[in-house]
Amino acid sequence: SSLASIPSPRAAPDLFAPATPLPAPKLFSTPLDKVLDAYGHARPAVPHIVADTLAYLEGCAMHVPNLFRGSADKRAIHDLKDAFEAAYKKQLRLRPDELSPLSSDPNVPASLLKLFLYYLPSPLLAPTPDTYARLVATTAPRELNAIIATLPEPNQAIGEVLFPFLARLAVNHQDNKLTPAVLASVFAPILLPPRDPECRGGSGVCMGDGGVGTRGVDESEGRDSACEGVGGGCDDFTTLIFFFFISSSSSIFT
Repeated sequence: SSLASIPSPRAAPDLFAPATPLPAPKLFSTPLDKVLDAYGHARPAVPHIVADTLAYLEGCAMHVPNLFRGSADKRAIHDLKDAFEAAYKKQLRLRPDELSPLSSDPNVPASLLKLFLYYLPSPLLAPTPDTYARLVATTAPRELNAIIATLPEPNQAIGEVLFPFLARLAVNHQDNKLTPAVLASVFAPILLPPRDPECRGGSGVCMGDGGVGTRGVDESEGRDSACEGVGGGCDDFTTLIFFFFISSSSSIFT
């Protein structure tokens, strides 16, 4: 046979070729433990986006009417989101001078905080169906404290900073119109969404009217019609529980 018919040998692999880069860490829609692990030895107790937005709002927005309920510019929200994502990929933290120009309207960081919490793969206060069932079965502070103590450490850490902040916000309700009941109606569907097999396409999680999309970020699916008529609306009871969380945060998250 001719030499032309002999197959040529396969090329040897290039041992010095650069390896395929690992995907960059993603801040949004990522489990909390993975978000925090990405910081390595500098792992914070809570994600910087939570700590920094709360610190910013504490410093300048405690008397702003309808915070977390007012509309905000979508482009400004996404610009701030991109800034946090970029800093996270480099394991950095936004400096105050970087944060302030991107959030001159307090509703921008407020909306972004809701957006981050909304897109957690599992609800902050009910990461499992069992946790949800136990939470909605009691309003006794000692029992609630015991349930909270079983949450993953990152979930507890966020609760320890978020709920006292909301309680302090409610103290100024005569100025900001944010009573515990109002704050509960906003945050309960995000952090403690009712579980129902007919809600959210069978996912078992039902978002209510206080979802992110109805208050300045057009990302939420809103209330599912299948949830109407269940005890006056799917989120009524969890809103009550959440109201209790805010009102009793000093005794539950300690």
